[in-house]
This record gives sequence, structure tokens and C-alpha cells, in this order.
Amino acid sequence: MSLYRNPTRDFTDQVSEVMAASIAALRGYPSEGNYWLLHFPRESCELASWVVGSLLLELGFGDWTLVSGTIDSEQGSLTHRSGSHVWLELRSDEEIAFSADATADQFPEWASQPFVVKGPSPLARFFSMNRRQNLISEPLEWHLDRFHAPPLAHVRDSVLHDKQR
Repeated sequence: MSLYRNPTRDFTDQVSEVMAASIAALRGYPSEGNYWLLHFPRESCELASWVVGSLLLELGFGDWTLVSGTIDSEQGSLTHRSGSHVWLELRSDEEIAFSADATADQFPEWASQPFVVKGPSPLARFFSMNRRQNLISEPLEWHLDRFHAPPLAHVRDSVLHDKQR
């Protein structure tokens, strides 16, 4: 089955399929030498979100926004009292139409698995939105570095070529 956007199928289901295929391929990428993958899904949210968002853009699911927030110390989780988290939002007229979180399972007390939902992320309430937000189509300099570009190429090759066979 093709992962390209099919307007006759449910959008959320399709985005979930792309995310699951991307995560599976990312888990297969060698983590040696890439500290963002050593403890996947922990400490991997920026890279995983970048990879998933890049594939979603390429496959016709829109230009998602990387959203970054800092854990609200008042709302801190059982396993994370500080730090940050990155997830994806697809916006329409400045409203959040969908949210996708490829590493939500790093917070087991909040989410048991990665998810795609309509509207804002249910985890957003645990984070202060005081950091940057950028579109996938406008990568930051570090998204093109040796920690981000090779895993994206691996996932792109794995996901797109495996689905065409």
C-alpha cells in the first residue's frame, strides 16, 4: 500500500501509518555515534519529529510545524522533572488542526504510545510554549547536520522504497 496522501482515506489513519513506518525505520538506524538515538524514544523527539514531518511533507500531508516546549515544573512528570519536548502540529488558519507525537511514549505516565490526534496535543498542557516553532519546509541549520540528515535519508529510503516493492 502506498503511503502517499489518499483523499479517500482517513487523514489521521494515514498520518499514523507514515509515523509508524518512520519510527520503525528510525529504530533500525544505527544509534552509535548519534546521541539523539541512543535512548530512543527518550531524548529523540527533535530528530523523530523532524524525520516524520519531513516524510509527511514529501508524501503530501502538508507542511507541519515543529513545536518545542519546556516541561512545566508544576506539571512535571514522574520521570521528567525538567527538560523539553518536540512534537508536530498541522495548522490551518492559525488553528491547530492535527498534532502528531512520535515519542510520546517517553512519558509513560502521560502517553503509552506515539499518537496523531485532531486538534492540540493532549500533552501540550504539561509544557510551557516558550521556545521556537518552525515549519518543516524551513529547516534550521542543525536539521541538515550529521545527526539529522543521515537518519532522514535512511528512513526515506526504507519507508518509500519498501512500500513500493
